[in-house]
Amino acid sequence: MAPLPQLESSQPVPPALSKPPYSFSTLIFMAIEDSPDKRLPVKGIYEWIVNNFPYYKTASGGWRNSVRHNLSLSKSFRRIQRDKSQSVGKGSLWCVCPEYRPALLEVLRKTHSYHSTNSHLINKPALLGGGDYGIPTVCDSTEISDPLCHTLLLSTALPQTFTTDITTFAENPLCPLTPEELYTMESVEYQQEEVSEETEKDPLSDSGYIELHYYQSPQYQYLVVPGETELDLETVEILQLDSEVQEAAGSLLDLADAKGTRMGGEPGPVQIVTVCKENHSFELDTKALARVLLAPHVRDKHVVVLSVAGAFRKGKSFLLDFMLRYMYRKDDENWLGRDDEPLTGFSWRGGSEPETTGIQLWSEVFLVPKTDGTEVAVVLMDTQGAFDDQSTVKDCATIFALSTMTSSIQLYNLSNNIQEDDLQQLQLFTEYGRLAMDEIFQKPFQSLMFLIRDWSFPYEYTYGFKGGNDFMDKRLQVKEVQHEELQTVREHIHSCFTKISCFLLPHPGLKVATNPAFRGQLRDVAPEFKEQLQSLIPKLLHPDRLAEKEINGNKVTCRGLLEFFKAYIKIYQGEDLPQPKTMLMATAEANNLAAVATAKDQYYKNMEKVCGGELPYVSPDSLEEKHNFCYREALHTFSSTKKMGGQEFCDRYQAQLEKELDEMWQSFSKHNESKNLFSAFRTPAVLFVLVCLLYVLSGVLLFIGLSTFALVCDCTLGVVMMAILTWAFIRYSGRYRNVGGAIDQAAGVVLEQATVMLNKSRGPSVVDKKKSS
Repeated sequence: MAPLPQLESSQPVPPALSKPPYSFSTLIFMAIEDSPDKRLPVKGIYEWIVNNFPYYKTASGGWRNSVRHNLSLSKSFRRIQRDKSQSVGKGSLWCVCPEYRPALLEVLRKTHSYHSTNSHLINKPALLGGGDYGIPTVCDSTEISDPLCHTLLLSTALPQTFTTDITTFAENPLCPLTPEELYTMESVEYQQEEVSEETEKDPLSDSGYIELHYYQSPQYQYLVVPGETELDLETVEILQLDSEVQEAAGSLLDLADAKGTRMGGEPGPVQIVTVCKENHSFELDTKALARVLLAPHVRDKHVVVLSVAGAFRKGKSFLLDFMLRYMYRKDDENWLGRDDEPLTGFSWRGGSEPETTGIQLWSEVFLVPKTDGTEVAVVLMDTQGAFDDQSTVKDCATIFALSTMTSSIQLYNLSNNIQEDDLQQLQLFTEYGRLAMDEIFQKPFQSLMFLIRDWSFPYEYTYGFKGGNDFMDKRLQVKEVQHEELQTVREHIHSCFTKISCFLLPHPGLKVATNPAFRGQLRDVAPEFKEQLQSLIPKLLHPDRLAEKEINGNKVTCRGLLEFFKAYIKIYQGEDLPQPKTMLMATAEANNLAAVATAKDQYYKNMEKVCGGELPYVSPDSLEEKHNFCYREALHTFSSTKKMGGQEFCDRYQAQLEKELDEMWQSFSKHNESKNLFSAFRTPAVLFVLVCLLYVLSGVLLFIGLSTFALVCDCTLGVVMMAILTWAFIRYSGRYRNVGGAIDQAAGVVLEQATVMLNKSRGPSVVDKKKSS
């Protein structure tokens, strides 16, 4: 841990070298406001600050970083482009946003009010607008919107008598501090008149940028952060503070993070994935996960994630708490504890209702040295039990898949035996996880251990790893005599995990299962269960057996695991993955789809016999009659097929069938119409008849002396002939199809109108005879 920076001397800092009482945003504001054009480049802001405050001539270059960050991240300042015709130089100019100018001006006035006796206040009344100022204070916290801030005392000079009237510092006498003695103290509460919320608000607060302010005086050095700010590593890394302040803040962060969650209480379970029962969605608590994985002493260590998953109310959290007890007491031979000691850690209880929801991690990451001299970070993960009455198949699949994807050792917690439905569920969950991973051509997961609880057949296979592995080999063996479905399940499981093992664990005793007052006391636990625990857990957590998490062959650190969690949860929050279904729903869906396919195939074959292929043209009325018959036959075939899922479920597929049959009917109708010879030549025939009529009409009109009307007919005749030639070219070349379609449509309209006029001329009696017939 780096030592905190100490002042070289307890002597007062020379006035010329004392830091001015202005925050960086205020310095930028004054620099821009003092310029003739109210805009400056970054270099101009540097020059103004150095020229007006000699302190920055000799200060380390870190203050320039602070200036740049304030310009880039604060909404109070805006970047504008240079006018190339009037300006010389490179880079953009910066100006003050008009909407933030009143707030910045108020900050400047308050700074002068608080520090009126300071000799380093700038003497430019034009910047202040003639404000009246009062009593000074020690700490410049005018940029912090929350009045209750935290002052982090980094270092002090030799003990001195603090004579100020500020009670906070007076009650905490200053003295040299070591990193372990760092403490948090409330900042000064200024005695000032109440101001409106708008004027008191920090102009930087809307930018989402948290600023860590560093101050130095002859007596001490300290940082000021907003009261609700969570002090973490990213705060210091992002801000790029002065080097000596980074060193001091880093020491503070090392101390804070090393204590982990114990700074806010004892270690305990941390909820990192929550499940919304209403809409069955998942949320990742990134901050909670980061607090666990980004502690300085573990964040760059290779991580081992041990997870327990399986059905609900099968004792997963109960088992994990014994693992926690071992991790804390592994140097003690009697790590199981006293007979009357209750079992604590992850929340567990007896009864039939589920206890754990989502995914939880233990807040403390355990560092375990391996025999090769390296250290690995061990994370224990507890998961929500599957198949409870509030979780869908997707909920169960997502939780299991997430835990399997992020763990290096997955314990599949089963009861009594490995049944075929257990393997089928494992196949579904692992496939759902493999779909979300980029690489599916190699084994995507690492170690799987079947943990068979309440094993009742030790005379066939003994308790422990040996009997468990023998039993597992028999259950997962692929045989030629097996049904293809059974072979596929086993081959899938073998293809997903690099290592598979099994442990047979006896029943913990009737008192554990039936006594509502049981709290984990070992005196109520069966002796054989305790004996097997002492065999299972030390072997499972032995340093040489801890498998470091790998993804695509690369070992993952705690920091990397956080990023993988973020990536995987986004996949399951999206719509890219298929919706997992229960076995009944999947079977019913397949059953109904098969019935739909059979009915469609029957309709298609029957209609093909009527008008398909090279068969001649069929009149529309006859074809529609055949369609209606085949349509009814297809629906009858669908309804008479025995299907699963219930009537309401089947009705959805019948509606789908009707829609698809209608589409097929439209296709057959168009295919039949294309065989009509007149339909194919309807447009040229109509246009040719029109040419003939116009030619005759033009001759008659010219003969009786109506030359004007004859000329109109001739022009129309020319247009129609051009239409014929255009249509023929389009048919031949296949180009300008839109124009061809317009000509066809116009010819159809002419034919339709001519037919209507012909029918009217034949009189109503003919129409009535057709209707009666």
